[in-house]
Amino acid sequence: MKPGIIIYKSIYGATEAYAKMLALRTGYDLLPVKEAGDVPLEEYEHILYGGGVYAGQIIGIEYLKRHWNVLEGKKVLVFAVGASAFSPAVYDALREKNLRGRLENLPLCYCRGRWNVEKMTWMDRLLCRRMEKTAVSDPSTDPWQAALREAAGRAMDWVDEKELGPILMILGFDAPAAAKEAASPEE
Repeated sequence: MKPGIIIYKSIYGATEAYAKMLALRTGYDLLPVKEAGDVPLEEYEHILYGGGVYAGQIIGIEYLKRHWNVLEGKKVLVFAVGASAFSPAVYDALREKNLRGRLENLPLCYCRGRWNVEKMTWMDRLLCRRMEKTAVSDPSTDPWQAALREAAGRAMDWVDEKELGPILMILGFDAPAAAKEAASPEE
């Protein structure tokens, strides 16, 4: 049996960057989800799925649902990558919206990604600029709004190997020293 595979869907590159870092740290195989259709998942001990967060949805999470007959009973972990800083509210919202039904007991980790309106599609750019304007004028402490206020009008890159700490610890690998305090909340 092979030790593991990392399957990911990345639109603007942050999820792909984390997936590649994980592959280097673990030695696991690495594939974008669009190339993973015929992968014999039964040959792997660990299956990691990573997806960017868009409107609270982990993109591509349907892959796990479609392949659940092979994944059931395996060690499966999901990591989500988004612009917000980690907070229990962000974590809980992602879990509630994305890991329901058969996926509800899967471990979920969160990594902070990137924000660059100029590299977005025109539709994403339009929507995000509107959201930025609302966030700047809204004193809300909502984590999603706070991330938009922080990034308003600028490109931000929060991709950092220490964000992988909780994932590596769950898998039994040594985490980067600074990440050991940042483990995901216990459930």
